[in-house]
Amino acid sequence: MLNNEEYVEIENESGLFTIDKNGWLISFDPNIDHELRNRCLVQGLNINNFKFCLNDLIIPEGVRFIGNDWMKPSKDRFEDFWHILVLDEVSLPTSLLAIMPNSFSGSVINSILLPKNLKQIGVASFLHSKIFRLDIEKSRFHFQYRLLNAEGLMRVPEDLMMYGGRSFKESVIGELRIFCKEGTVSIRDIKTDDGRYISSRIMPEADVGKVSVLPIHDMVKPD
Repeated sequence: MLNNEEYVEIENESGLFTIDKNGWLISFDPNIDHELRNRCLVQGLNINNFKFCLNDLIIPEGVRFIGNDWMKPSKDRFEDFWHILVLDEVSLPTSLLAIMPNSFSGSVINSILLPKNLKQIGVASFLHSKIFRLDIEKSRFHFQYRLLNAEGLMRVPEDLMMYGGRSFKESVIGELRIFCKEGTVSIRDIKTDDGRYISSRIMPEADVGKVSVLPIHDMVKPD
């Protein structure tokens, strides 16, 4: 690990991550041994269109923001994961507060958990993606187009996730599982602030194969 006043470098099995002092992910350099070697064997996908092809993606602690906030033009460019292929799991850190617009758009992901510490996902954050299993550890959802800063995000309750417009537009999700404190057993018990159901409000333009609402204690990390 390399530390200085501006950046921290953290290396794990997925690769080398560079993070700035505010927790923005600056860059990611994948581990060559962790990348998929036989890309030509993946049928039905134009592998050349993928930015990264990985067995799994483990984003380290310390990352608070992923992607670029295009609502606030900046000379700085931050790393995103637009058009990635992940055969196993995308693992998000407990330090993560927000996923910026389009950050995971056009991706193919086997499984990903949006955990309780994550407060906001931006507009089109998972646009045109294929996710085989999407887990969300939240009980309440609220539409919020503009992104909040770190101070505002810290004030958002842990059980609430804010989402931008069309976060999952034209995506395909094999299984959506909502884990919540209340332990409700019906998807119709989970509504957004405006009274609409989560499956038709947060992802109105996505194809979802199966939706489940489960008590939080049923969430077991797969082997």
